[in-house]
Amino acid sequence: MNEIERFHESNSEATITGPHPEYDCHGRSTGVVYYRCAGCDIEACRRADVREHCQCGDLR
Repeated sequence: MNEIERFHESNSEATITGPHPEYDCHGRSTGVVYYRCAGCDIEACRRADVREHCQCGDLR
């Protein structure tokens, strides 16, 4: 059973977290933020893109 199947068994709705700031290799903020699905770890610069590409099902 893979991670997504286990996630579906435990919770049918994932949460989109963010915005998370992105940092460069020196620890400085790049000025870019991203969003992440807590269930399948899909990341994107726009919340709508996470919703579109998420494999967890319905998102909050």
